[in-house]
Amino acid sequence: MGDYILEELERDNLVFDNPVHALMLEEYKIQHKQENFIAERFFLYHQNGQISMLTADLVTEKYTLSKVHSKIKKVESDADRLLELVPRVVFELKNMLILDLIKQKLLQMKAANDAKNNKLVDELMRDMSQLEVVKKQLSKTLGERIIIKL
Repeated sequence: MGDYILEELERDNLVFDNPVHALMLEEYKIQHKQENFIAERFFLYHQNGQISMLTADLVTEKYTLSKVHSKIKKVESDADRLLELVPRVVFELKNMLILDLIKQKLLQMKAANDAKNNKLVDELMRDMSQLEVVKKQLSKTLGERIIIKL
């Protein structure tokens, strides 16, 4: 799954703003091709305390299912559903980034309009139209159930 995430992020030139996340990604890029590399173990016992703390937080089960529910129906754990969940989370990240870009472009467009800079407004509108196409594609992939608040 790590290779899939790495490939998706690199394909779209996405980077993490959070320095710990960015460092983990760089470490993964270096280490993932090593023989016997197990990401969870590598990051859990990493020399950087922030990385090991974040990893521990990510791999620790937050909630336990009551025994009553587990008797009624077999509930799949997140670990069992990784092939389904990881692509969804990656697309949700991309969608969030697109929505942030759209919000930034809207603010820039308002400022350009207030400054009566029609050339910049036209350019921003073209950018917005491309972003809307990408947003539509992501919405279809995510099931078109995205509620956005701009």
